[in-house]
Amino acid sequence: MPHPSEDGRYPHLELVREDPNPPRRRQSPPPPNRPERGGRGVFGPQLRTRLDEIERIAQARPRPPAGIQPHLVFRVPLLANASSAGLAERLQRAGAAVVGVEPDGAIIAFRDEANLAAFRDGVDQYTLGPRLNQETGLPYQSTAWDVLEVIDAEHMQVWGRSDRIGSRLAREIGADGEAIAVDRLYVVDIELWHRGTTALARQSLDEVRRLVQNAPAPGERVRDEFAGDMLCLAKVSVQGSKLSQLLELDIVAEVELPPVAVFDVSMANRVTARQFPSPPRPPEDGARVCVVDSGIVPQHPLLTNNVGHYESILTTTASGTDEHGHGTMVAAIAIFGDVRVGYEAGHFESEVMVFSARVLNERNGFDDEQLTVRQMERAIETFKAEQYRY
Repeated sequence: MPHPSEDGRYPHLELVREDPNPPRRRQSPPPPNRPERGGRGVFGPQLRTRLDEIERIAQARPRPPAGIQPHLVFRVPLLANASSAGLAERLQRAGAAVVGVEPDGAIIAFRDEANLAAFRDGVDQYTLGPRLNQETGLPYQSTAWDVLEVIDAEHMQVWGRSDRIGSRLAREIGADGEAIAVDRLYVVDIELWHRGTTALARQSLDEVRRLVQNAPAPGERVRDEFAGDMLCLAKVSVQGSKLSQLLELDIVAEVELPPVAVFDVSMANRVTARQFPSPPRPPEDGARVCVVDSGIVPQHPLLTNNVGHYESILTTTASGTDEHGHGTMVAAIAIFGDVRVGYEAGHFESEVMVFSARVLNERNGFDDEQLTVRQMERAIETFKAEQYRY
């Protein structure tokens, strides 16, 4: 049973509540004054010209492989300190789904087709200015499209190949993919733009699947996929030539090498030999903690009475036993907190019962077949089962 840290019983197991519905868009404070852009007659045509250029670039690209729909994804940067909220709403009205807001406030907009006619209509309405108030005969002070003034039109651009290459992958294939080895088999994680529903997320996964399964070379396949409420991912193995094609898919937000678990195994193995009495079994109503790591050594004399269950969340092995020591070390900290206190006192005792989900393989890597998020999901669902409660 979890306890908040302020009750003093388990200060080393502080629980932080996660908002299950985080905001989809980043909110920034509005600019103090309307930016000086030279007036509607100047900025409106500049913005329209940039939209025409983005559309032209998108339509001039090579057609995607058969069965894959072309889309238009473009980045809309904002002036400093501008709010993205009002502009995001206007873009939605212009038929562009807002699929991301970057840390600097730039909006990533997604169109099912390379057609920005509705966006241009909005720019035209902004350029013409406010309509007349029929009651007073005077113009309104603003238009619904005045939020366009926060756009940094000069730096608007299509989401391209280099934008899709993750930082770790870029170190292997170059910032633009120029160093891709055509005949090498790459295993990569793909994040796809999420357009708001799981049905659309599955459509995006279908596009990736069609590309990977089109005349597959040896080893090419979709290993795993995930379509959640806010996240859409796939893990695939593809030859370099097909990786290059993936980097051109509009539906792809980023392609990256799978995450790597990093810890110092040698440090974990540097232990001091000393005899301690076995800790007593914790009470049935004590706290229960699940450690998601490299597994656990359940027969460890200082841990064995505090181990509730251990299980492998891997496709390659059914053994949940720790082969490297890190998961065992983390479990000890979860159970005892400051291990040095027990060491110096000459005995260990804790009310915490630990459960272990092994997600790291014999190479200290995450599963080769499953997405990491899928392993986390399985680990959580496994230990939510009734038999692990009290």
